[in-house]
This record gives sequence, C-alpha cells and structure tokens, in this order.
Amino acid sequence: ARVQRSINELLPAALDYLETQAPASGFLFGDAVSVGDISVASQFINARIADYTIDAQRWPLTAGWLARVEALPVVAARIAIENQIVAMVMAKKNAAQ
Repeated sequence: ARVQRSINELLPAALDYLETQAPASGFLFGDAVSVGDISVASQFINARIADYTIDAQRWPLTAGWLARVEALPVVAARIAIENQIVAMVMAKKNAAQ
C-alpha cells in the first residue's frame, strides 16, 4: 500500500514540482552540472532498478534534464556498472530457484 501510494500520489506531486524547476537545456543551476543534479538524478536512476521511469509525455522538461545528467560520461559509466551488478544479482537469484 505504501509503495502504491508513493507511485500514484507522492511521486507525481514531486515530479509536478520538479517540472516547474527543470530547465529546457543545461542543468538545474545553469550550464554546468552540480551536486544538486547528481543528487536528484540518483533517485530516478535508482528507481529505474525497480522499473520506474519518468513519463516523458507528462514531465518532458524533467525527463530531458534527467537524460542530460545520465548522458554525462561519469554518470553513464556508473549506470553501466550498476546495470551489470543488477543483472548478476538477478542471474544468481534465478539460478537459485
């Protein structure tokens, strides 16, 4: 029940707010990436592990901003490593069943 409430109510409200702050280009505080971008983006990167993605139709500015953060070489490399870890864990889990 808590997870569904978060997905259906709390997260959309947060994304509605973030959509008012997300820039059409660049990053949250200008042309350079900041710790704020990494901090907020990491929440959505982690949520993707649980198959949650931002609805780009409903929150286009936020989805665009997140795509720019994820395209940064250091972030893209981290995502690739995390994806490998998740795949390894899932493979072990499936093999144990």
